[in-house]
Amino acid sequence: MRVFINLYNLNSGGGKTIAEGIMHELDTTNSTSQFFVLLPKDEKRTGFKSKNVNVVQIPEHYFKGLFKLFIGQKIAKVCAELKIDRILNLTNYPVPTDIAQSLLIQWPYLVYSDRDLWSRMSFWHKMKRYINRYRIGRKIHLVKDLMVQTPIMQKKLSCTFPKLADRIRVIEAFHNMDITMEIGNSDTKAVTKFREGKAVQKLVFLSKHYEHKNHDILKEVGDIIEQKKLPIRIYTTLQQGLPLLSEIESNSIINLGPLAASEIKTILPESDGLFFPVLVETFGIPYIEAMYFNIPIYTSNRDFSSAVCGEYAYYFDPLDPKDIINCITQNNGLSLNKKPDFRTRKEIVGELFSL
Repeated sequence: MRVFINLYNLNSGGGKTIAEGIMHELDTTNSTSQFFVLLPKDEKRTGFKSKNVNVVQIPEHYFKGLFKLFIGQKIAKVCAELKIDRILNLTNYPVPTDIAQSLLIQWPYLVYSDRDLWSRMSFWHKMKRYINRYRIGRKIHLVKDLMVQTPIMQKKLSCTFPKLADRIRVIEAFHNMDITMEIGNSDTKAVTKFREGKAVQKLVFLSKHYEHKNHDILKEVGDIIEQKKLPIRIYTTLQQGLPLLSEIESNSIINLGPLAASEIKTILPESDGLFFPVLVETFGIPYIEAMYFNIPIYTSNRDFSSAVCGEYAYYFDPLDPKDIINCITQNNGLSLNKKPDFRTRKEIVGELFSL
């Protein structure tokens, strides 16, 4: 079988984790199938150890500006030329082709229309997301299998596209794709900065800045911490120089900057919990990292978070800073008798390739 694997836009966040896991397994595959891989645009590798895996190149302009709207047509043409039998597409966007295709949906804006989420977007961001909704919805009927990461996403996607409900399946534990999760021993500036200060509750907010991550709430949360002189520090991982930092940084809200995987594996086990006040997610890899290291999780009381965390988290109203503070101060840490079950990366990839 000739399989095309589409990873072209998985260059950040959870998508990058999935792409790295797929690439790692392709390096060691002994499958008799031939794999043709379109890598994320920032991926520097040019080949794989396995002779059965080939890197597909397309003109660079398809990754930029308005040309991105036509990358699906380009991929369809490439697949026809390569005589592809099956497409494993992990990018949210269907390839316009009759070739059997399995598509991963991990973009929350496709199924979440909550007012408190969309009302905080600029006009341009709303229009961009409406366009992307249209792009996905217009071609999604071409897909043989739709993959999601939780039963909540399965339910919401079924409500959004009821005629496709029987094609939707849950592929659990994508989160474990990159877990070689031994505790790290990194000794960088970010780690040193995190270790400064004693006798305080240190919470880590692992996320880049997007509207749905709800970093804005940190201004009010920080004000309450300062006013009440609470022994709490929340560490963010935002890009240095971000305008928002001038509004939220204080003695209690401290930015470490973006962290490498080795830094996360050092800082997270030393922290007193994961702080994650997000408004929407399709999964949330930081949840799994926190559970793996057996540290408390303080997060939003929403359907997506309870679907992933269940009993392993403390929940608050992500739009109410007082409730957030109460949740943190009234709970001293969730003690787990055991970690949740984690599947191996090879098991997950094996399930993907069997679709």
